[in-house]
Amino acid sequence: MDTITPGGSTYVAGESNARAAVLPVITSLNPTNASHSGGTITLHVLGSGFTPDAVVNFNGIDKRTTYVSPTDVSISGDIQPSDQPGPNAVTVRTRAGVSNPATFTIT
Repeated sequence: MDTITPGGSTYVAGESNARAAVLPVITSLNPTNASHSGGTITLHVLGSGFTPDAVVNFNGIDKRTTYVSPTDVSISGDIQPSDQPGPNAVTVRTRAGVSNPATFTIT
């Protein structure tokens, strides 16, 4: 069982030398918005605590995620007709837990 401590560290149980795993944190998105008719976009999620197993969740749907660095993960794809205009929640999940949400707006 993982134990989350104040400050956002998670101690991974069962490892011989327990190590703190830092929760992912989103500081910004690039771009922050796109047009509903905008075609293919690449969304960079910028922050900290990202690991190679990170998964970006876009409005409740896990997306195929590219790990760029501990401070950058990205997703690419078309804006779908089923994507609703307005704010869309973006989070990043790693083994340590789930990040704070950020907002991507479809206009």
